[in-house]
Amino acid sequence: METQREIKFRYFFKQDTKIRKREYTLDALAGGVILEDYNTLTWDIIGKFENVGLWDNKGVEVFTEDIVSWEESEGYGYEAIRTSGIAIVRYNEERFRTMFFDPYTEGWYELDDFDFDYIIGNTFENPELLP
Repeated sequence: METQREIKFRYFFKQDTKIRKREYTLDALAGGVILEDYNTLTWDIIGKFENVGLWDNKGVEVFTEDIVSWEESEGYGYEAIRTSGIAIVRYNEERFRTMFFDPYTEGWYELDDFDFDYIIGNTFENPELLP
């Protein structure tokens, strides 16, 4: 029997120049934990991203707007051709689902069809990683 993933959200809060990141389960959010953690009168919610049920090669959970690295190799030995790049985990509004987005080719790839290695950042904290 396949188990369902636990739904989690990663929130970013800002107060003056301070930015804080925190992850919550859906149950915790329904119980009002976010109001207990950060007084919403002094902390602004500036980002909210959902986990997608994937983990990178280091066991780190993947959320929307994470930037992942990938590498492929074709051929063998000295004739092997290696290619690499990055992709953004992003919700595709036209297809109504989360997919990998290649910022260089502007192509979309299904989560099941794309083999990635590691999370290298996210679009919110690391925009310098993007073209």
